[in-house]
Amino acid sequence: MHQTKAKFVKVTATLFFASMAGPILLSAAALNGNLSLSSHGTQTLAVNGTEIDFDFGGTGSTGFPPVTTGPVDGSGDGVGGNGMFDITGASSGSFAPIAGSTVTVHDLNSTSEPTGSTTGPGLPLTSFITFTAMPTWNITLTDLLAGTDDHTCNGTVATCTPLGTPFNLQNEAGGQVSVGFVFLGTGEK
Repeated sequence: MHQTKAKFVKVTATLFFASMAGPILLSAAALNGNLSLSSHGTQTLAVNGTEIDFDFGGTGSTGFPPVTTGPVDGSGDGVGGNGMFDITGASSGSFAPIAGSTVTVHDLNSTSEPTGSTTGPGLPLTSFITFTAMPTWNITLTDLLAGTDDHTCNGTVATCTPLGTPFNLQNEAGGQVSVGFVFLGTGEK
């Protein structure tokens, strides 16, 4: 039986909202730019080969690669199934004016929201991202694009993408990992 070790992610999650690859509408104006997020308080997230848990409740080891204790639950049934994150100043385009406010992001699971597909039991995922500063904004995830880094995730490479996932992982100081992924979606105002 294959056992998957989960990455313990604490510092930064960067989500790239790709507007050039497909229609992303916010009323009459399109949302575009990069949405860069960081932990809010003690909020952590964890990633394994099939799930990202934005409201991770377990702990992680201090070595590298960090390994979690407690389940990585990408089904959205943890603490509300959403994690709260701060919008950083690295955000651009539509998201730059609301830097410093918070968002909630819903967990993802490769069975419900398969990589590279616009269909699945959890797609479209309504209320994937909601904004505190813009309570009428609601981003619906319609497609997770495949990750682009080397697929050898053995703890010795600086960046990697677990095979078949959208998650681009980057080693950070202190045994922490930042995660990035690209998705397509629609926004409602």
